[in-house]
Amino acid sequence: MECIEQYRKIYIRVIQEANRKKNNNYVSSSKNKLKAAMQIINTELGKSFINNKNIELRRRKNKISIPRAMAELFNSYVVETVDKLTDHNSGTHTTYNMTHLEIDTCPQTMLINRVSENEIEKVVKSLKGKCSSRFDGVTDSIVKKCVQFIKKPLADMCNTSFVSGIFPEILKIAIVKPLHKKRNKGEVQSYRPTSLLSVFSNIVEQLMYIRFASFVTNDNILNDVQDGFREDKSTETATHAFRDNIQKAIEKKINLIGIFFDLSKAYDVLDRKILLFNLDAYGIRGLVN
Repeated sequence: MECIEQYRKIYIRVIQEANRKKNNNYVSSSKNKLKAAMQIINTELGKSFINNKNIELRRRKNKISIPRAMAELFNSYVVETVDKLTDHNSGTHTTYNMTHLEIDTCPQTMLINRVSENEIEKVVKSLKGKCSSRFDGVTDSIVKKCVQFIKKPLADMCNTSFVSGIFPEILKIAIVKPLHKKRNKGEVQSYRPTSLLSVFSNIVEQLMYIRFASFVTNDNILNDVQDGFREDKSTETATHAFRDNIQKAIEKKINLIGIFFDLSKAYDVLDRKILLFNLDAYGIRGLVN
């Protein structure tokens, strides 16, 4: 019996070591290491993803399971929530004087370089290759396989859009899916909408992002502590910086205060006038604005 117990312990240690190596390899090979680590933690805790196809919503005392009725309920909730928040903030917006903003105006203006066929090919190759289709039935994998045949018309379309300052209306169409985020699965407020845009829309967006990122980086427009939506920066780098500040404060025996904001529906209620004003000050002017 002692031999069996010893072998059992050895077997458990081998399994644990194998799982540890597997998890380390998964995290180290992931672009978003924090997200990969959270996926491993959720798996170990036994948390599973919600299948939105089987959800049933409640409205007052009625239960709704018909897809069209649920879609209308989700749409009404999102629109009404945004309208309420906008009305609540309207008093602040009317008294807000943008001329009082202290912004270091950038004298340079962002120029849009022409899109080449080689750049189209490079961007398409960077797609994840998902097999899920959008409203037009086109998948990432299809575009990647036939990029040699469509890279010229794609480049022409992107250049026309950049020169005219007009984003094609058809590329604004999206499939909106509700993703469960918290609380009861039967409550509409427990979900957040996510939009699945056409792969061609993502290509145009990526090409514009490349030009935008190059401009703000070369002209040092963004503060170095801005970690969101920047290359080689993420919530992970922000966490490391915050931890370093805490460590330095402890070593110097000084007090450190952390202030955290969680803005409800921040993107939905974003004031476009203020956004465009700031972009103009930072050099995003003309047709780009």
